[in-house]
Amino acid sequence: MKKMLSIPLILCLLASGSHIAAAKKGAEVVIKKTDGTSLSGELVTVKTSPDSLLLQEAQSLSDVTLSLDDVETVIVQKKPKLVLGVLMGAVAGGVTGLLIGGFIGALNTEENVTWDYANVTGIGGMLGGALGGGYLGHRAGKDQVIPVSGLSTEQRAETIEKLKSLARIPEMQ
Repeated sequence: MKKMLSIPLILCLLASGSHIAAAKKGAEVVIKKTDGTSLSGELVTVKTSPDSLLLQEAQSLSDVTLSLDDVETVIVQKKPKLVLGVLMGAVAGGVTGLLIGGFIGALNTEENVTWDYANVTGIGGMLGGALGGGYLGHRAGKDQVIPVSGLSTEQRAETIEKLKSLARIPEMQ
């Protein structure tokens, strides 16, 4: 029983700590300009004096500075996280189901019933967790559209702060 529980716990620990050592990278964005053209790349920083974006273009890897007055929308491209959500949900649901089934089965006095409860609730928890994790992973991977043109001064300041939080270098003058 201890070996059965230790393997999922080790998997959970490995999955949760894999992103700790990664350096911060700016968000991958597509910038739609007011003249109808668009640029894509990594958002490096947002400058406040004057209001502009510094973008490392995806194809040429060159730095491009754009005035916020020339930007219509910024689309933050998020990577799909469906598979990661399904896997994490299945592991979490399976472990939870095994634990609950083990405790319920331990309360029963019949022989070998503990494993029956643990197996059934473990599989049920795994399926439920996979469905829930898949839904959350799908939602987390949707692109975010941030309008820039036509905003009031207060809304523009909020948008600049939001863009700063997505940049590789959040504070630059």
